[in-house]
Amino acid sequence: MNSFKNNLDNIVKEISLNELNWKSEKWESLFVFINQEILTDAFEKHELVKSIFPEINDIITRKCKTIARVEKKMKEQMDYFKVISDFLAVRLHCDVNQIKDKIDYIKTIVSLNKGYFHIRGSSIERPYGFFLDSNCNFKDIVQYMYIYLEQIGYIIEFQIGSEFATETFKIDSSLRDDPNCGKVDLWTKDFYADVKTFILNKSNNIEFNNIEAKNNIFIKANDIHQNNIPDNLLFILNKL
Repeated sequence: MNSFKNNLDNIVKEISLNELNWKSEKWESLFVFINQEILTDAFEKHELVKSIFPEINDIITRKCKTIARVEKKMKEQMDYFKVISDFLAVRLHCDVNQIKDKIDYIKTIVSLNKGYFHIRGSSIERPYGFFLDSNCNFKDIVQYMYIYLEQIGYIIEFQIGSEFATETFKIDSSLRDDPNCGKVDLWTKDFYADVKTFILNKSNNIEFNNIEAKNNIFIKANDIHQNNIPDNLLFILNKL
């Protein structure tokens, strides 16, 4: 375990968390140290994460990674960073227009703790990454931050934004683990795209027929679920 953490610490300080370096073989060099003990230890750091970011009351944890799942990613993932970037992963649900404030708060805490962070898709022109364009219009309903704090010892993946996105990605994960799990892929018939467009139109104050668009979302939800929309999804859609 110490070998993984020590090497991770050295790599982060040498090449940062920037996605331009995600294909670096330095991240791949960590693979030999990964075992279930490390995955469990990372998962058990969630309470420490909550204590470091006390103003975030809605941190939602993901289940512990399994070594079988990680070994599969080792064979398939060419962005080696992604294999080790989410042993410790949390979700923060908020409205799209609150994502920027969440990011700013996290950046402040990370800086106070002398840590490292990267906002996915960020650049000089777009410091908040792909979810905002250069004119500060919302372009996506979720954003990712990657954090490294020495006292945690692992990279933390923060997924910030729409609860609908979280539900979609959670189902994606279930279907990857077991294609016969009975879940319905929310990308079916562009359902995810329709809901995303609805959320972005509201967030960007674009004029549209709100009632008609929402009715169409429910019609398609019923269609892809054969008139049996799961309670979790129904709860989320009713809040749109």
